[in-house]
Amino acid sequence: YVMPTPTAPNQPADTAAASSDQSQTHDATVSSSHGSTRSLQDVIHTAQDRNGVGDTAPGEAGAQAGFVSSQAASTPRIDVHARFASLSSDTSSDDSSSEPEKRQHAESVSQAESSSLRPFASCADEYLRKFSVSMSLPYLPSSSAHPPTPKAAKKTRKTYTKEQKQMIIMASADGPQHVLDMARTIGMPARTAETIVYHYRHAHDQALSLIDRRKEHRKATTFKGNRELLDYVAEILHDRPTLTNNQLRAKVNREILRELVRDLPGIELLSAETERGSSLSFEEYMQNPEVQAQFNRREVKSDSTMSNWLNQIVCFTFKNVVYEKATANTPEAMQQRLEYCRMLIEKHVVGDPPPEETDFWIFQGEMPFYPSLSRSRGRAPKGEHAVVQTPGTSHMSYGTQVSMAVHKQHGLLHSGIYPPKKNRGSFKSTWNRDSFLQFMDELCHKLYDMQQSYRLEGRHIFIVIDDAPEYSSIEDALLDTFQEMQHLGVTNEALVDPGQVSDATCPYRYYVLLVRFLRASGGDLTFVRAAPNSPHLNLCEYYNRYVRRLANTSRDEDEYTTLLLGHQAEHGTKLLARLNALTHVLGRALDELRAHGALQSLIGRFEWFVHNVIERNGYLDFHKRT
Repeated sequence: YVMPTPTAPNQPADTAAASSDQSQTHDATVSSSHGSTRSLQDVIHTAQDRNGVGDTAPGEAGAQAGFVSSQAASTPRIDVHARFASLSSDTSSDDSSSEPEKRQHAESVSQAESSSLRPFASCADEYLRKFSVSMSLPYLPSSSAHPPTPKAAKKTRKTYTKEQKQMIIMASADGPQHVLDMARTIGMPARTAETIVYHYRHAHDQALSLIDRRKEHRKATTFKGNRELLDYVAEILHDRPTLTNNQLRAKVNREILRELVRDLPGIELLSAETERGSSLSFEEYMQNPEVQAQFNRREVKSDSTMSNWLNQIVCFTFKNVVYEKATANTPEAMQQRLEYCRMLIEKHVVGDPPPEETDFWIFQGEMPFYPSLSRSRGRAPKGEHAVVQTPGTSHMSYGTQVSMAVHKQHGLLHSGIYPPKKNRGSFKSTWNRDSFLQFMDELCHKLYDMQQSYRLEGRHIFIVIDDAPEYSSIEDALLDTFQEMQHLGVTNEALVDPGQVSDATCPYRYYVLLVRFLRASGGDLTFVRAAPNSPHLNLCEYYNRYVRRLANTSRDEDEYTTLLLGHQAEHGTKLLARLNALTHVLGRALDELRAHGALQSLIGRFEWFVHNVIERNGYLDFHKRT
């Protein structure tokens, strides 16, 4: 058997002929080394006869097996790789060429032939292995090994979209069989679907949350009682949210007993005990054995049961308390609040402004800040408190007052910081009636300078202030100054020059200048009292809370934390250093607020409360979050 001799690409004819001659010479050498001219086909037939294949007699098979064994011992291995490699030698190169040219030609031919013969060498090596197995001969791998086959690329892991995972999670609410059905529908392995459901239930992945958690909670907690009891609990907590679980459990058990006594024959409730929530003679009714037996089966015995009802069924959570004054929703206050909100609607303060706006509404408010300011929530390991170091002073002492004036379209117009000052050995607050009047004069100064930008000519300015008792004579003091300047005939040029008109003579000069400018063009300036006990209806209150949030955030920065604690201050100056650091924090927060301009989110909340008060006929619901 002579294997076909492959021809390398671009191989010269004389090279192919030489290779063919070498192949025939090698075959003759192999045949003569066996001492026999048996072909490869005869050897294969002999091996088949030895293994019982074909019609060979048993005696002949044994003889042939011995012949094959003797041949296997004396036959050298046919090195097919060496035979193919012999083709790479170029025996027909031109003798007249130079030595470098011959070497370059030989390398190019060798590379071309090697690339074309590599698959044939692999096939020959595989054929020799199979032939050795069929002949029960020892297989010797080729010494000229070809480059190893590269490893198969790692299978790409299939990913699933968020929608597919959500479908699996939704199916899990109906049972595991629905999960498997949904997995087969979208082509997802069952194990992968089970893993998605596991992570959803145990890790509470919010990105994949599609099932209402409250439904899961209701399934986990069983309520053995009348549904009206839960409504009664909700009503109690609406009016008295600070009740403990023990107090709630006592009230619920009282209603359970009331229901039992009402349903049992032969026992009647007193007329004063029929209403829900009224008093009940608990000990007297418990003397009845039948009532006592049924009550012991239905009563709420544990505070944890009440906690589960509140958290999982009624969905009440524990949160900070907001205080409402008892006089906030009296009939008189509700009527004043309703009129105030309707005026805001009529003047287009709430909603889109008219095409030709003639009014300019400003909301004023103030808020105190203390050196111990900090965020009310922080992070800490489970089971530990989030501790923040604060100055060693009282939490509500040495307050620094911040007053602001805001506009719906222009945002923060003017602000002032009024820290306490030392007076006779102790620090006293500087925010009083005089400082408030000074703040208003500074606001008028800002409006007078920005009259062109704000287009104030011919417009009516309304300034909304709180209904505090100390502000009762504010407008009177300003008007008295204006009338006095008008009576003295002081000109605007003289008012601008402090050398001509001193502050003692005219302490509120810019108020006089602004009112003169407005009245000369058909406008005016008026102070408006906000509705009593209605912080939700003052736009400046929303900006105050935003400033507090910015200040609490800046307080945790390294440059202010050390100053507020007073570690680097000398003895006797720590409190002053803390107040100065607080002033810097507040100034930074106000600058950031001024850069933001008008905050539409705050305006939206303010307008929502105005419409809500009108819908509820003047009632202000403090339960709604601002």
